[in-house]
Amino acid sequence: MKLINTLASFATLLASIEAKKPAFSPKHYTHDVLSIRGGAGPLDPDLIAKTVTGVMTIQGAADYLTPNKAPGVLYGIEGVGATETYINEYAGANTLNWAIMAFGVLFGGLSAKKAIGYGLFPIILFVIRGLLSGSIEALGCNMTTQWLNWAITVFTSYAALSGADYSTTLIKAWCVYLGLADGQCRLAPEAALDGWGFPEKGPLAVFFCKVMSQFALAAAVLTGSLVSGVDSHKAVGYSLVPLLASVLQFVLSGNLEAQIGDNVVKAYPWIAILAAAVFTLAL
Repeated sequence: MKLINTLASFATLLASIEAKKPAFSPKHYTHDVLSIRGGAGPLDPDLIAKTVTGVMTIQGAADYLTPNKAPGVLYGIEGVGATETYINEYAGANTLNWAIMAFGVLFGGLSAKKAIGYGLFPIILFVIRGLLSGSIEALGCNMTTQWLNWAITVFTSYAALSGADYSTTLIKAWCVYLGLADGQCRLAPEAALDGWGFPEKGPLAVFFCKVMSQFALAAAVLTGSLVSGVDSHKAVGYSLVPLLASVLQFVLSGNLEAQIGDNVVKAYPWIAILAAAVFTLAL
């Protein structure tokens, strides 16, 4: 009898609790919401985004403003000639292209197309300066190709900034063009240097060509992701995948150590930052 009374009291208590519960109990979707914009992992996505954008900006500015000195100061690379200097400055322009886009969409309040358009400015300025000063011609480059490349870049930037009806199609075509060109630079650098008309294709020039391409590929992926409507955090994360893969290949193959010796350890912080960004923002 005592057991029956106890069970009855327990049932009455449960009924009372159930009656007090609200008709609708909201569910929490924190993980799902974070995963849409990146950040489903343990690291803060905004902090990671600011860190990787800052690092890319510093590297890009160093290569863009002091292309002949940055390799030696930062990584101990010696014997940097005119060809390597030109390629390294172009690498800096592409890195700044990425940084401007990333900062613009993440922290600058820019639309995807505005960020893409402004991001191309360093490349436009780099090429036109070389064309007008005669430095590109002095290297033996194919001038027709250089002028055509510059015109395509200017037209793409204008279309992105103006929001022209054809801008989306043009930007996507630009990404394909850039991806193919820089993919060749990474996988077949000698052929790429031949195509651009560089007379010097020594081991150091080939190495610089590969390094340049990894930053340009990151910019191409970011551009393509943004113009396709991918969330800005995820777009930044996706764009760093080819850069991370390239740096890892450089290190694991021994190619990087062959070029910079003991300074190869300076690649490890890059790997850590890029990996954190990819796994925090892209996943």
